[in-house]
Amino acid sequence: MKHYTYDGLGRLIRTQSPFPNIEDGAISGEVRSERFYYDGIRRIQEVVTDPLLSIETLMAGGGGEGWGELEALALAATEAEELDTKATTLGLEEGQVAMLGGGGGSPAPVIYTYVAREYVWGTGDGQAGPGQRFARRAAGKQGI
Repeated sequence: MKHYTYDGLGRLIRTQSPFPNIEDGAISGEVRSERFYYDGIRRIQEVVTDPLLSIETLMAGGGGEGWGELEALALAATEAEELDTKATTLGLEEGQVAMLGGGGGSPAPVIYTYVAREYVWGTGDGQAGPGQRFARRAAGKQGI
């Protein structure tokens, strides 16, 4: 199942989906997080972080030894409100990135964060107006 998060202006700011696919993600308890950044109303960047452990996996001890802080965050998140434990909260996502973003640990894999897409928009002076997109760059691709 895909999870969507919106900001106060109704813009999509994050999605989460099972990682690496629906079947394997359901077994491993890992999710992919995609964050979307805006300059007002126009999307300018999409950042992907994967693999992250779900709340359910962390509460079951799936993080391994030395993951007490993250397990406590997962428990606190579920006590505060009713959540889908197959996903992760923003705070839990940031905690995992802080612990594993640079080096990794056992048994959990290294967490990778990368820019998936960037957008360059016009100033609004041209015929197309402010919605004119000049360029879109996808990860690993060159050019405009």
